[in-house]
Amino acid sequence: MDLRWIVDGMKLNVRAGIMIIKDNKILLHKNDNKENYCLPGGGVHFLESSEAAVIREIKEETNLDIKVDEFVSTIESFFEKDGIKFHEIYFIYKGSLKEDIDTNIIINNCEGKPIKYGFVDIDKIDDYYILPVIIKDVIKNRTNHIINREIK
Repeated sequence: MDLRWIVDGMKLNVRAGIMIIKDNKILLHKNDNKENYCLPGGGVHFLESSEAAVIREIKEETNLDIKVDEFVSTIESFFEKDGIKFHEIYFIYKGSLKEDIDTNIIINNCEGKPIKYGFVDIDKIDDYYILPVIIKDVIKNRTNHIINREIK
């Protein structure tokens, strides 16, 4: 069970994501039903570390085995989506693939979700709409703690 709580119509969400960079490309995922891209990862379960969560999520979603190399950043985001105010705590890691894969392939989600994974040129990262929007600063500058306040 993910670390998510809804209190008085507001939602607290705890997530973990990973930056996997290979051949000057970064792995992103995109839901076919949405406009934005994201780092791969997902929700942290109760009694699970954020590092273990990102390893589990990548294996579940792509069947890829990864290694977490280092902690990079924490982003605290405050935003509104579908009329619900969110407080999201997002742990970001840098990692690597345990096997060699072609960075030109598209990987389908193993759980049957309409999500695809692919590598994009890191030098063209500004051409992509990635959420949270502040993530580009983390990718480029390795900023270690960010508060992203879209709402008050």
